Amino acid sequence: MPKLCSSATGYGGAEKLNRNSKDAFCGGLAEGKVCQSTLAAEADAILSGLKLALSSRHRKVMMETDSLVVKSRISGNYGNRACSILPILLEIQRMEALFDYVEWCWIPRNKNCAAHMAASIGIGAVHRVTWLNQPPPSLVCVLSFDGLPCPHVM
Repeated sequence: MPKLCSSATGYGGAEKLNRNSKDAFCGGLAEGKVCQSTLAAEADAILSGLKLALSSRHRKVMMETDSLVVKSRISGNYGNRACSILPILLEIQRMEALFDYVEWCWIPRNKNCAAHMAASIGIGAVHRVTWLNQPPPSLVCVLSFDGLPCPHVM
């Protein structure tokens, strides 16, 4: 669930992609947001992903991030760079308790192309873009390129 954040403008794009246990696409959203840092943007994207999963009534989730720093902070390894995102981390931990099971996975950035494409859509969005089963055509191409199951463009 990456967020692209510009240090010059403080504005970024967030995305959340839902896939089922067979990796088939089953919903998502992209939005533009103000962000104080890339680290905060990534943590906020994870929090938004948990909220999306909860609103979709998913009880068992696997959360993927390409940020090792945020992943380790969620696990309780706060370190010196966690001060700025501590409120978000605490909210993530509170939300995590609402699920039956949450698995945290790190995914290499070069394997996370679909998420970054959706975040790019969010940067250009004036309002939140949500899709249930038909993502934007540009995202379908990236999902296909990544070898992930996805719907065909209508």
